[in-house]
Amino acid sequence: MKAAIFHGPNQPLTIEQVEIDSPAAHEVKIRTMASGVCHSDLHFVDGLYPYPAPAILGHEAAGIVEEVGDQVEYVKPGDHVIACLSVFCGHCDNCLSGKPNLCQSKPGRGFAGKPYFTWNGSPVFQFLNVSSYAEPMLHHENAVVKIREDIPFEQAALIGCGVTTGVGAALNTAQVEPGSTVAVWGAGGVGLAAIQGARIAGARRPRSLAPRMSSMPPPATPSSPSRTLRVAEPTTPSKQSGTSVPPSSASKRSTRAVPPPSSA
Repeated sequence: MKAAIFHGPNQPLTIEQVEIDSPAAHEVKIRTMASGVCHSDLHFVDGLYPYPAPAILGHEAAGIVEEVGDQVEYVKPGDHVIACLSVFCGHCDNCLSGKPNLCQSKPGRGFAGKPYFTWNGSPVFQFLNVSSYAEPMLHHENAVVKIREDIPFEQAALIGCGVTTGVGAALNTAQVEPGSTVAVWGAGGVGLAAIQGARIAGARRPRSLAPRMSSMPPPATPSSPSRTLRVAEPTTPSKQSGTSVPPSSASKRSTRAVPPPSSA
């Protein structure tokens, strides 16, 4: 299988052949059909947040279940699912009181457990319980949400992060009330979802305060690491340079179909 490998801050990702483990008792193997490129991923590439390398980034995805562990009951092969980075155990106090996002005992293999992925025999770290920059993913069953088969994967993937972030900001953080007037700064991926969340909450006049394009600063050049996700060829002694692949300029993220990952 192919995956985009993160080698450390300010280094291009490279497309490599990696191996994926078989699902454990409560795990699900998923064929990645679409993955978002979230700006949060770029923060790790830029070194703004630390993360061990090598790793497979990406945390906003949708796909089709291919294989399940022998104790999985929620999904079966062929089901369409959205990946969820907020995995939960389902039996701690927070989970049982309706707050699984605050789970006190998140399941998973952890950094010290058996690796989900290996590359040339060495472990590759999973990223935020998802690692969607790979052809298949391997998740705990409580890290997926089953969806209808008629929902396009490219749209479903965005629900895994951007949509829930924006809608949650309106419903849970701002606690928008019916009849209120709501202003949202910016109308990118998260901003549009926040407007939708305000509408769902019953806001009378949700409004975007997106600045005019004429007042926006000029876009960064392709060499700017803060606005660019670089993907290089598979690592060989003769291939060290990367090719700049800019993220979507219209929103916080863009989506792409997988395979092939090398089109990222």
